[in-house]
Amino acid sequence: MHALIYRRWSNRVKGRDWYDFEWYVRQGIPLNLAHFAERARQSGDLVQQQLNAVDFQNLLHTRIESLDVNSALDDVQRFLRDTESLKLWSKDYFLQLSQLMKLT
Repeated sequence: MHALIYRRWSNRVKGRDWYDFEWYVRQGIPLNLAHFAERARQSGDLVQQQLNAVDFQNLLHTRIESLDVNSALDDVQRFLRDTESLKLWSKDYFLQLSQLMKLT
């Protein structure tokens, strides 16, 4: 999640980050929010002392809204034999996934 939210894209989106995001959510693997926040503070990406679920969702939604989905698709397709599941990818799809995330 740290890479997905804080990676400096420039002009090259990492579709693998979004593939991993989808995989973790679909597997029901929870995000340890305290651990995420501590790593983000440690890297200098997060300056606030507290990060609650609403704050995290706002960060994630902002990132999703700025996503160039076609660039993400171009990046990840070369790593997959079957790209059929990527047809779902859109900003709306990732926003829906974000609502399914489990936070601990």
